[in-house]
Amino acid sequence: MGDRSHHGEHNGSTSADEHGRLAGEYRAANEHYAWALSELKRNIGAVGKARYDELREAVEDARRQAQACREALGRFHAAKAAE
Repeated sequence: MGDRSHHGEHNGSTSADEHGRLAGEYRAANEHYAWALSELKRNIGAVGKARYDELREAVEDARRQAQACREALGRFHAAKAAE
């Protein structure tokens, strides 16, 4: 029992489930960031300043989300290494 109860044994989740969830979120966030960046690049010079600013902000939001997911995955790995 020990450590598994800390990872939510009551609902059946495991550290492998958590790793899979975090890795999936990281992949999805990176894919969204890549898409947002490609949209920004594709539209440079083709849209007005207001739309460009919206796209640029969307890229920055997506970058921050991808970074947060990467950091969460890193914390997970660090915690597992410390066990």
